Amino acid sequence: ALGLIDDTWLVVGIILTIGLFLLWLLFALLLSVALMPIIELSWRYTALLQTGVINSLKQSLALLRARFKDIAVTVALLIGAAFAWAIVSFIITIIMLVVAVMVAAVPGGIGYLLTREVFVGVLAALPFFLIVLIFPLAFVSGLYLIFRSAVWTLAFRELTAGPAPADDDETEAGNAIAAETSATRGTEELPPGPEPEP
Repeated sequence: ALGLIDDTWLVVGIILTIGLFLLWLLFALLLSVALMPIIELSWRYTALLQTGVINSLKQSLALLRARFKDIAVTVALLIGAAFAWAIVSFIITIIMLVVAVMVAAVPGGIGYLLTREVFVGVLAALPFFLIVLIFPLAFVSGLYLIFRSAVWTLAFRELTAGPAPADDDETEAGNAIAAETSATRGTEELPPGPEPEP
């Protein structure tokens, strides 16, 4: 009976550990999705408009509040592209694994036949295997990163094509100044009244 209780607690602990790990993964995913537009926009404020780090973060947050729907659509499109890329990348990886094994089998087999040592055959095959597998995958991954960067750059230029977003305090101050200016002009432009009769 004692062993059964211990096994039960072991199973419960494993289930809780897996559940907490999945929750942590979900939280990390949601956090990365939430921070993605802020980071990407801040980089482009800094790189394209030569804005300081703090100001780029402020302007990114202001732009996110002003154009939230457009930025959300961009993020959704990139998430869909990321899922599609994951599927394509998995297929390419499987294909390149088969090709890498076939290519590496030639020098590996020659090394084994010459020395009758498995270790020598593995050493002879390993460089060819890594070259055939890693370089094409790195190239294709680079293409995806270039596509993602280009999408964010184009989106940034479209989002900032109009007047730059301002903070709430700056907007209220600007509205107050504009109202005061309008009132002053209105007072100055009033026509003179009729002169009193003698």
